[in-house]
Amino acid sequence: MTGSEIKYAVKKSQVKRFLSVSILLFFVTIASMAQEPPPRPLEVNTTAQELSFGSFTVTGAGGEVIVYSDGSRGSTGNVVLLTMSPLHSTTRLELIANPGTVVSLLSWPSSTLSDGSNTMTFNLDSSLPVLPLVITTTPPAATSLDLGATLTVGNLLLNPAGYYSGSYNITFFQE
Repeated sequence: MTGSEIKYAVKKSQVKRFLSVSILLFFVTIASMAQEPPPRPLEVNTTAQELSFGSFTVTGAGGEVIVYSDGSRGSTGNVVLLTMSPLHSTTRLELIANPGTVVSLLSWPSSTLSDGSNTMTFNLDSSLPVLPLVITTTPPAATSLDLGATLTVGNLLLNPAGYYSGSYNITFFQE
């Protein structure tokens, strides 16, 4: 090989190496520029299960009926829990969002139940899983969220037996 052939061979191998590295860097750059999917707005299915404090009676000054987020129920004061229909249940919401989305509440809402002329106040106050929570399911699969609440019951003059109903609003944040 002559001197000029050696220079050409060296230059040819350097060009091949340069092109190989350049092509590799090009694909690495393209891969690193890829973005995650845009945030999916949080979807909430509110019909999964409605909140119910179940059947109970009051024997004196009143008290509270507590539906815990794990589905159990308790009472305080002069409230006696009954095991007849309607049965108690948590609010179960089905949340749909991208995996990794963090969901939390603006605040724990309170509202009133009414039978048309009498009212009782309740507060949503616990969740399972605990909030804030990280969504781990992939749409269209949903993540279940159970919310518990405490109902304040007056005496029988303030809250006579009957069917009480109401509604509430929840504001979720997603990150």
